[in-house]
Amino acid sequence: MRRLENLVEKLQRIPGRTIFRPTVQYFSALQRSFAPSLLRSTSARRIFLQEACRPGAGSRILAQEIESLADTDIPVFENRNVKIELDFSDASLERSISVIGGVLG
Repeated sequence: MRRLENLVEKLQRIPGRTIFRPTVQYFSALQRSFAPSLLRSTSARRIFLQEACRPGAGSRILAQEIESLADTDIPVFENRNVKIELDFSDASLERSISVIGGVLG
């Protein structure tokens, strides 16, 4: 049991990645932002990127997405606040055994 707890402690130190949009959506917006008409003006390109990323993003995330895309990067968001909790109670273990038994049936 202690080995498992040590493993969980190690896993909690690894940052997770939060995905707000599919990478292909970022790539598409980035690729379209290279249109000659948008490359004439930094502000026009930023406005385009803002509109391309607007649906479904909070203002803080949107600002980070636009900043990354304006720098020709695909945005990556790391999350260090991941909490891993394991339940080793008898009831939890019995449910797990039941599920595994049903799958292996």
